[in-house]
Amino acid sequence: MISLLQLFQNAKRDARTLAMIALYDAPSATLACDAKADILLVGDSLGNVILGFDDTTKVSIDDMARHTGAVVRGVAKSTRSEVPVVADLPFATYDTPEDALRNSALLMNEGAHAVKLEGANESSLAAIRVLVQYHIPVIGHIGFTPQSAAHLSGIVQGKTFEGAKQ
Repeated sequence: MISLLQLFQNAKRDARTLAMIALYDAPSATLACDAKADILLVGDSLGNVILGFDDTTKVSIDDMARHTGAVVRGVAKSTRSEVPVVADLPFATYDTPEDALRNSALLMNEGAHAVKLEGANESSLAAIRVLVQYHIPVIGHIGFTPQSAAHLSGIVQGKTFEGAKQ
């Protein structure tokens, strides 16, 4: 199986666009793999889409683990069992490096190939450092940031050069 990093590097080298699909259950994962998705994301958006919450901040790590496991099982039943699965670390699950490591390990044990987290503040960066130290692949996310909406000027960040730099 090709690593997620190698998948991204090959796509960049070949100037190829990758299709990442957010989903939350085994049947959808099987269908997405068979339809040639490159990467599957178990997003904390499951709070809005599946669990009926008004925002993503109510999604727990147990919710994410349950749905990550379901998606991984769906990938295994597809014709393309090599499709990698990325799982979101939900709100307040990576505030400390210890929390980040414990919660990422939970998602990785469910079969995730990488974790994704929001932001580039000091606590997020500390979490990323420890995850990298423990060889857990991390995908950062700084554009659409619903977890940060309460303390930032809205959900979408980095739309200008200055905003992206910040």
